[in-house]
Amino acid sequence: MDIAAAVGAERLRETMADVADRCAAVEQRYEGTVHQFTGDGIMAVFAEGGGHAVAAVRAAVRRAAAP
Repeated sequence: MDIAAAVGAERLRETMADVADRCAAVEQRYEGTVHQFTGDGIMAVFAEGGGHAVAAVRAAVRRAAAP
């Protein structure tokens, strides 16, 4: 809430939209689909197959390491 008060509603909306877009791009890179945004997190679905668990972990690590 402090950030929202400091930057204003429109700038906060733009920033949050950018964060959501970047997160979705990471999921898609690893063949996942964003199911929903959960407050400060993402729920993504990865298709079943040989590497779905590995893809999910790679996406999570990539997101955590992003600037």
